[in-house]
Amino acid sequence: MEKNCIIAGQVGFAGSSQVGDNVLIGGQAGISGHLKIGNNVQIGGGSGVIKNIPDNTKVMGYPAKDIKLFIKENKK
Repeated sequence: MEKNCIIAGQVGFAGSSQVGDNVLIGGQAGISGHLKIGNNVQIGGGSGVIKNIPDNTKVMGYPAKDIKLFIKENKK
């Protein structure tokens, strides 16, 4: 864990993951594997992260994907 991270309640880590600076992880998100979460990343609540997330990215869903793509796919 690096600097200025906020991790909400009921977040689970399985495996070993590196978390960068200024990372926000919403409640009930899960991070599974030996992953690298970049700097300035936001992970939406309830998301399932199963691959590395590059710097300056917002993700959501299961599996976690770019938030713009998630919204586009779930728009009704």
